[in-house]
Amino acid sequence: MRLTAAVEATRRLGSRHRVDWNSDDEMGALAGNFNAMQDRLEREEKELKSAHDRATETYNLTPAMLFSLDAAGRLSAVSDYWLLATGYLRDEVIRRSFTDFIDPSWHEAYHQRSKAAAADGHDISDLTLPFRKADGEFMTVLILETETSGGGISLSVMTDVTALKQAESRNHTQAITDHLTGLLNRQGFENALDEAILSADQCGMQLACLFIDLDRFKWINDNFGHAAGDAVLRQTVERIQAALRPEDVIARLGGDEFAILIAAADVAALASEIGESICAALHEPMPITGNELFVSASVGVSVYPTHASGASDLLLKADMAMYARKRDGKNGLQVFDAGMLDAARERHEIEQCIEAGLKEDWFEAWLQPIVSLDDGQIVGFEALMRLNHPDKGLMPPGKIIGIAEETGTIGRIGDRVLEKAIRHLAAISALDGTQSTYLAVNFSPLQFELTLPHKLAALLLKHHISPQRIVVEITEAVLMLDNPEVHAVLKQLNEFGCRIALDDFGTGYSSLSYLNRFPVDIVKVDQSFTRSLSSGAADVRRKSRMLIKGIRTISHQMGCTVVAEGIETDEQWQLLRKLGVDYGQGYLFSRPMPIDGMLTMLENESEAKASTPA
Repeated sequence: MRLTAAVEATRRLGSRHRVDWNSDDEMGALAGNFNAMQDRLEREEKELKSAHDRATETYNLTPAMLFSLDAAGRLSAVSDYWLLATGYLRDEVIRRSFTDFIDPSWHEAYHQRSKAAAADGHDISDLTLPFRKADGEFMTVLILETETSGGGISLSVMTDVTALKQAESRNHTQAITDHLTGLLNRQGFENALDEAILSADQCGMQLACLFIDLDRFKWINDNFGHAAGDAVLRQTVERIQAALRPEDVIARLGGDEFAILIAAADVAALASEIGESICAALHEPMPITGNELFVSASVGVSVYPTHASGASDLLLKADMAMYARKRDGKNGLQVFDAGMLDAARERHEIEQCIEAGLKEDWFEAWLQPIVSLDDGQIVGFEALMRLNHPDKGLMPPGKIIGIAEETGTIGRIGDRVLEKAIRHLAAISALDGTQSTYLAVNFSPLQFELTLPHKLAALLLKHHISPQRIVVEITEAVLMLDNPEVHAVLKQLNEFGCRIALDDFGTGYSSLSYLNRFPVDIVKVDQSFTRSLSSGAADVRRKSRMLIKGIRTISHQMGCTVVAEGIETDEQWQLLRKLGVDYGQGYLFSRPMPIDGMLTMLENESEAKASTPA
């Protein structure tokens, strides 16, 4: 009866009751064992409670937002730090579903967290989502959750990553933003373009991409400084934005290049209208630091899906259209057409030929004689670049030079042609009566580096040629740079003994001033004036004679020799001689030819050394 009472009291009261019974028989042994069991269980309960208290204390004192969920997804425990960070009281959250604290748009992602982790073979799931705090504000949290082996209760830690996400957002914004203008940069524009393509496909809209390049920006930067250049860019953005709709996207792709994205039902007409407005706005002078600076814009337009199949293709074809506008005279708008693809392929082929020509030594220096118009005797030779491709034959030099100047290979080509031309002059000088002839070599603006005089001096020394026999031909484009480095190179070449020739004289708006400002020794009359002497219109012939006579008079008074280009008929030769022009060159005397042909002609006393005309 006492044993039964102790068991019942333990069951009902929860305390460990003992049996008050002592005897040496079986009942005494049973009571003793019962009491020993009660002592052991009491000790284990105390140890378990102590462990639970320590675990709870550790749970609450850990500086992390810990929480546990039951099998139904309800909060079964939260740490003190969780309550402190979220602003809730424990009684407010225990037994509430965790989804009560997250936006409904995130519920599906939250419910799929464990499946995603299991699919990847992970025991711990992770998810970043916005969590609503007690004050109604959201914080971005990263949740790491581990389920117990029984799958009933989970242990999770929640970390506030709001500042980190904001920093990531700022970094992303900075990564896609141009710091000078605040516009999207190239990466940002390409992202916007990708999204616009998807939207256009869904909505049945058309897209237009405008590619804008400022025509005179480098000159402004070089002559007025980068601060002025930055001011020009900012004013450019203001003027472009004034021509756009609020929904249009504008970006600065880099340097002085901009891109605009337009969406509309009839986007081609709208893009052309906006492009023309931008060209007109940018043509107006910009007041910058007390100066009125002038820029203009070359604008290319391409349309999706008419011209392009994707985002990158759309931007590329707008770029191609812009370059076509630049090549055709700048300052205007050009819509992409399929012919530009052929031009691009041709350009690529020429670029490849240039590289192969430099590697395989296909570049040659051909020579064209320059004769005295008084007696037809050869006084010099102009060296002309030719690319003799083994399969394609001679390639158009004008296209090669233009592309080489754009790609920067013109310097390597110029060095190769200069060396061969001087070598050819040395070979010609071995013939009788040619020791006083000169060699005229054309130089691109990009070749005027401070090392040029030293390169030239080394070549002349190597081939035993006097500097006085070298004429450096430059165009107005070189002098228009007004670059101190160009001034220094021209001065060194002049002091070294080389003569300077101003090519294509009369075609530039300020050529006369150059005769006074630079050490020019020879003036070359542009071939367009020579051709006009044979024009069918009497008025054109008269004006051409007056222009050439004026050039001759001014040049002679400045101490310069005059050379006429493009002489093709006896009539032109006689007229130029009567007008007092000193020298001439053209097909009448000889076409440009390789050195072997030139040596043969000189040895055979060809028509290039014909007698003076009647």
